[in-house]
Amino acid sequence: MTEVSDPSRRLSPLPVNPKVAAIVDRLVTAIAAGDFLPGTRLPSERALAESLAVGRNTVRSALKELADQGLLETRRGRNGGAFVAHGQPVAPRDSVVRIFGTDLGKLEATIDAIALGYSLAAETAALRGKPENFERISAALGSFRDAVAASDPRAAQLADGEFHHAIIESAEQPMLHDIIRDLDAKISLGAPLHIWGSIEQHEPMQRRALEDHIAIFEAIRSRDRQAAFDLSYDHAKIDLDIILELLQLQ
Repeated sequence: MTEVSDPSRRLSPLPVNPKVAAIVDRLVTAIAAGDFLPGTRLPSERALAESLAVGRNTVRSALKELADQGLLETRRGRNGGAFVAHGQPVAPRDSVVRIFGTDLGKLEATIDAIALGYSLAAETAALRGKPENFERISAALGSFRDAVAASDPRAAQLADGEFHHAIIESAEQPMLHDIIRDLDAKISLGAPLHIWGSIEQHEPMQRRALEDHIAIFEAIRSRDRQAAFDLSYDHAKIDLDIILELLQLQ
């Protein structure tokens, strides 16, 4: 007689807390994407727990695993916490695959959709933008220019995001804003900073971005809708060549 297996055996405890694994994956992706640069302190355990809707013990376990992998350094004291380790344990191509996957057709289609969204926002900003909108865009452009001059890639990344967000807000089209936000949730157009290499290698890319930002702002401010659209579309493709090149590396 065949012995009936105990179904409870299939429900034995998982070797790793699935929530811990999910947090580890999110943080590795964020580090790979350049959201947290080497030397950057992560949000506190309390803040991470609140953001991720998990317990602090779960967050603590995830941070310990990342420290064991060499991605984080734990520092004690008043200014302590979990810091992104210097060096890059995650290879550039592996980072890009983690973030973008290997489906080049889907990647290109998604980036094209995002580029169209940003371009339409820029065109609409040129049509509807108000003086106070232009002041905000100009301020973000100034911050980006200062960050590029100071060779500060993290500050440049933040200012770049503010520049594009200011343009989207200037369009004053909530549904378009939501569409772009949803697309951005699939793929961030900010290339992982570390795949650009050293600070010296960042600079040509950031100088190109600065030139684009200046031209886009001038087109919006002068109410040149077609130029605002075309310039924004081309600008949104800055990272694509880098990403595709890395995905095709063997």
